Amino acid sequence: MPTKTINLNIELCDSGAILTYPDNGAKYAYSDETEVCRSIANDIEYIIKEQLHNKYQIKIEITPL
Repeated sequence: MPTKTINLNIELCDSGAILTYPDNGAKYAYSDETEVCRSIANDIEYIIKEQLHNKYQIKIEITPL
């Protein structure tokens, strides 16, 4: 199976976080930790579904320790 890498930079700040995807120049600002986690999980889920061609149901959840 071919592999795909997600390049992601996370910059935490007082009001939330900024996610930057260097490969396509996208930058997103989020106001709280929940939005950041949801965005990262959605991106990972998308990459996995793309590679598995929707043969599996995938759910990724990021929870605090």
